[in-house]
Amino acid sequence: PLMAFSSSPGTSVLCSGRSTAAELPTQIFNIMSKKRRCKFNNDLRSEFPFIKKAKSDYMVKCEKCNGEFSISHGGKNDISKHLKTQKHKRYLNTAASSSKIQEIFQKTTYGDKEKKLALAEGLMSFHAISDINHNHSFRFMDCTSQVVKKLFNKNFACARTKSEAIVCNVLSPYAFSELNKNLEKINFISIYSDASNHKDIKLFPTIIRFFDSETGIKIRIFDFVSLPGETSEIIFSSIINILEKKQFKT
Repeated sequence: PLMAFSSSPGTSVLCSGRSTAAELPTQIFNIMSKKRRCKFNNDLRSEFPFIKKAKSDYMVKCEKCNGEFSISHGGKNDISKHLKTQKHKRYLNTAASSSKIQEIFQKTTYGDKEKKLALAEGLMSFHAISDINHNHSFRFMDCTSQVVKKLFNKNFACARTKSEAIVCNVLSPYAFSELNKNLEKINFISIYSDASNHKDIKLFPTIIRFFDSETGIKIRIFDFVSLPGETSEIIFSSIINILEKKQFKT
């Protein structure tokens, strides 16, 4: 037989008739506790997006401080109490004063903002080597880069080391690639070379001159080498080696 007990108006609890008087309060408490325990639901998930379900519907985990706690008794109130704990507040203060590790490393994907910044740095690097009238070197970019960074974009960084890397690894390969495409359509070229002594170093730029049907006469630097001497035999051997290295048929 079952016995009914009223715990509140309109609510009744059924217990086994075999229960003793000492067991009845415990059974009633367990039944009522199950009815009153709060679970993690969609409303709490929407209001506290950093709170996730843990091992059961009654346990949750805070993604901000990695703390796990029960919400079975108070539900939303238990979460509010957790937000006021010293552990949670201490984590928030530490996170606010520390930089995220993602900010240290470069992004693997580039949006419009990153592309515009890369174009600006490439343009300044090209300006450093193309403005021969002012005889600029990569060193002048140490100062110019800081000015541009101060006036226009705080993320701009293009001092001499980066400028040299852009010129040698990006602009130069592209320029030679375009030159080779032009030379594939050319039947005849003129080759020039002469010494340009810099103290005890003998520099030999190799210049080519050709006619393009679309743009007219063009003069381009084909290579730049240092040689131990400046005899006709040394210069001739150097030019042949350069043509072979560039896979240019003579």
